[in-house]
Amino acid sequence: MLQSVFAFIFEIAWVLVGIAFFAPLIYFRRQYQRRDYERMLESGIRTSAVVVEAWKDEGGWNITYEFQPKGKNETVRRTETFETLKSAPAKVGEQIQVAYEPRQPFYSVPLLSPK
Repeated sequence: MLQSVFAFIFEIAWVLVGIAFFAPLIYFRRQYQRRDYERMLESGIRTSAVVVEAWKDEGGWNITYEFQPKGKNETVRRTETFETLKSAPAKVGEQIQVAYEPRQPFYSVPLLSPK
């Protein structure tokens, strides 16, 4: 009986250690994403993109979009996940606005209003 109590306390301790380790990582990841998004809104070049795929999985809604950076002969294809949306952020074939980093167009963010 005493051994099972110690085992239970040990398991609880590992859960608390896990929470103490992963919670800050998740928090700082979200802060980095938010800062990156805000920077892109301020200094990114805006252009239109076309949604080529849209689907939902356990992580949330996903869209894949394509756009051609201004002055370049390349097409950029990006996939973005929206974890908290209840419906698809855009439909296949729909044009959306994106902001991208001019030196590295792969770094882009869709400019969508929440649904």
